[in-house]
Amino acid sequence: MTCASGGDRFGLDIRDNYEKGKNREEERVEELKEKYSEIQRECYLRDAKGNIKIDEGFTGEARRIDIVVIEDKKIVHIEEVTSLKARKVEQEEKTRRIRENGPTYIRDRKTNELILLPKRKKIKCHRRK
Repeated sequence: MTCASGGDRFGLDIRDNYEKGKNREEERVEELKEKYSEIQRECYLRDAKGNIKIDEGFTGEARRIDIVVIEDKKIVHIEEVTSLKARKVEQEEKTRRIRENGPTYIRDRKTNELILLPKRKKIKCHRRK
């Protein structure tokens, strides 16, 4: 059932989209396991003290990155997984603003260390059905 605005009144479209997104991520992780031994998922962008960085002055929200690979205390692979048609402009802009607001780190869940995300390290966008 939809609302007068055309939206899904019970949130079924949102749940369906969430499930499809998780499935895309899981499929991508399985592919990356052929190349990388340890893959970390849903990693927050953090400051030098380990606090979760937020998009101050704009959305007030944090950002999690879908897939991060850390080897020898360096981020060697970082990517977002999304559908073929999803618009990512707002998300990319939020990420850019957060990264521009001082050094950005990812917490290595294996060692609990903060690993610097170099300014020039591009976050790849992997699109799939």
